[in-house]
Amino acid sequence: MQLKARKRILEAMRDTIRTLTGVTAKDVWPTWEQNMEARVNADTGEEYLTPDFSKGVTAAVNKRLFSQTADCVIQDLNRQITVSEAANRPDWTKDPSFRVTKRDIVDLAKVSFNGYKRQWADEQDEERGRKARRNEQKSRRSLRRETKLKHLQMAVPAYIKKHKKDPTPLLHADHMSDEASGPEDYQNEEEVNEWKKDMANRLGLTNLTPKGLEQLAVFEVIIPDWRSEYTSDIFHELNDTHWKSLKLKDKQRFHQRVLDSTRSSGINDLPMMSPYNCMINVEWYERHVNNVELREMLGDWFDHADPEGWGQPVVEE
Repeated sequence: MQLKARKRILEAMRDTIRTLTGVTAKDVWPTWEQNMEARVNADTGEEYLTPDFSKGVTAAVNKRLFSQTADCVIQDLNRQITVSEAANRPDWTKDPSFRVTKRDIVDLAKVSFNGYKRQWADEQDEERGRKARRNEQKSRRSLRRETKLKHLQMAVPAYIKKHKKDPTPLLHADHMSDEASGPEDYQNEEEVNEWKKDMANRLGLTNLTPKGLEQLAVFEVIIPDWRSEYTSDIFHELNDTHWKSLKLKDKQRFHQRVLDSTRSSGINDLPMMSPYNCMINVEWYERHVNNVELREMLGDWFDHADPEGWGQPVVEE
C-alpha cells in the first residue's frame, strides 16, 4: 500500500514541478542565473520558479521549489482523502496506517529534482556540443574570408588596369561572403550527407557513389543579405580575374563552390567592421534598421562616406 502511495505521490510531484517551473516535457530546462529575467505564466501572471541544477538540494532556490511543490501535493492528497464517497478514493487513502508529512513529500521532491537534474545535464552537454560546433564553424569561415580577401587583392592590379580605379578601400575580410562546408547547426552526420547530396545535385553530379559523395569537397557560398549588389559585382569580378590567372594544377586544389543555393546570411552574421555607404543593401537596411536586436550593430551604418571614386545610386534597382 505504501508503495502505491509513493508512486502516486511521485507522479504528482513530477507534474507539480513542471507546472511550477513552466517547463513541459517537450521543453528544455532553463539554466538558473543570478538576476535572471523572470519567466511569467502568460495566463495567470505568476512568476515561474527556476531550479538551480548546478547546485544541490540545499540551495535556497531549490528548497523554495521543494516547499511549494510539497504544499501543492499535500493539497491534492487531502482532496483525494476527503472525497465523500469512499468508492472514489484511491485504495491507499483508505489504509488507516497511511501517514505522510510535508517532510516526507519534500524528500520525494528531491528525488524528482535529481531526475530532472540529470536531464538538464544531458541538455547542457548537447548545447555545449552545439556551441563548440558553432565556434569551430565561425573560426573556419573566418579563415576562409581571410583567404578570399588575399585572392581578391591579388586581382587588384588587373582591375586597376581595366577600370583605372583601385578597389582596395572596399576590400576587408569582414565583407567577404561566407563559405559553408556543411549545413547550418547540424546535429548528426546524416544531415551532412543530405546537404552533400543537395550540393552534388546543384553541381550536376547526380550519379556519385556513396564513396564519391563522402569525398566530395564543396563549399556552399552564403549570400550576405546586407551587402549591395554593387559591391558583390566588384568582388565577383575580382574573384573571376583571380581564378582565370591560376594554372590548372592550382585550380585543382580548390573546393568546388555552389553559388546558386538559396542560403543566405540572415541577421546573425553582420560584419564587425561597418561598411561604406555604397556597400549596404538599402532595402535590407530599411527592413531591419528598427530591429531592437540590431540597433547597436547598425548604429553607425550610412555614417561612412564612400571612398573617392566609388558609390552607387541611393535606391537600388
